[in-house]
Amino acid sequence: ERAPAGNGTLIELHHGRAASFLLEAMRYLAAVQFLSEPDVQELHDIHKIRTTQGRRGLVRLNHFNATAWSNWLDDDGEVQHRQKGVFNLLRTYFHETLPRANQPFQETNPMGNTEISKASEALDCIEAAASWHIRIHGDFWVVGHDEEGGTGAYLVPNGNQHMVYKILGVRNALFPMLRPQFGETPVLMTMTLIPWYGRILYDGVASPKCQPHTGFTRPMMASEKRTQRLRDAVRSAVEEGRVVERIAELEIPGATKRVAILSGPSRSGELPQDHPSTPSPPTEEESKYVQQIIAVRAFPADDRKGNWA
Repeated sequence: ERAPAGNGTLIELHHGRAASFLLEAMRYLAAVQFLSEPDVQELHDIHKIRTTQGRRGLVRLNHFNATAWSNWLDDDGEVQHRQKGVFNLLRTYFHETLPRANQPFQETNPMGNTEISKASEALDCIEAAASWHIRIHGDFWVVGHDEEGGTGAYLVPNGNQHMVYKILGVRNALFPMLRPQFGETPVLMTMTLIPWYGRILYDGVASPKCQPHTGFTRPMMASEKRTQRLRDAVRSAVEEGRVVERIAELEIPGATKRVAILSGPSRSGELPQDHPSTPSPPTEEESKYVQQIIAVRAFPADDRKGNWA
């Protein structure tokens, strides 16, 4: 079932709260287990950093996120000294620690803590957090949002300006958050994109890419010419139905057999021993997906400069 969305974010009930809870726990575990931050003793301290430390707090949250992604998988050390990665720490936290701590509440409120249940479920779901090793990181131009459907912001990768993503915020829509400062002009942001039940989210931290000649103090904003080219790219992608707003490979029946589950591979990317050495024949759904890709119209080779001015 695809996660419901509206106004550029996940719908709050269940999905929005669960994804937010997972990402907040991810930052907390990175701060405690890998960075030994003295002022982070409990999960709520992450919220305090965000709301009380201003710009410095946002920089710290960015560092927590980067640390979590860099230590997502278990390390490759000897078994007796092997350190769990953030993913397996999250699994322990949501499958064991939280249920024990909340058992008295659950006994008297069986319908309570649904976000904990949804977050725990997502850690075992190939369409959600179990596939957060399949993430997209880079610099993206933020080029408006879906005004008609209200289901996300349009991003164009700086290195591939014929591709267009549509992404959601977890609790805050990206484009309305940037508009007061940057207006309608596209701005270049560094972000990490992750899958979530048929949607693509950004991980809650978006950092402006700043211009070196200004001492890295002024965000990079598109020129008038580039703005027009970016908007044309988005319009064409929407008209041709090729906006990427989900990682469809994760939703194909049998995807769990084709995507390496995190409990198997190590940071080196080594696959479990029982992983097949030769690919199995494509399913009917996979064949249809390939045919759709083949049918996409080729782009004209009119970008003589190799990039957009």
